[in-house]
Amino acid sequence: MTLNDFLKRVSEKDKDKMIIYREGEGWSNVNIHVREHEITITCDDNAIFSDDK
Repeated sequence: MTLNDFLKRVSEKDKDKMIIYREGEGWSNVNIHVREHEITITCDDNAIFSDDK
């Protein structure tokens, strides 16, 4: 999916909302890398914020 494809699915009124990426239990910090031909989002392995405490 390209960034344009993603943005077409988001209404103008929703563009100020946060993006929350969930993978399993708890929260993880994410890293965003913008390169010439791609935007890569990766997660740190350590879940610093956990919702089980």
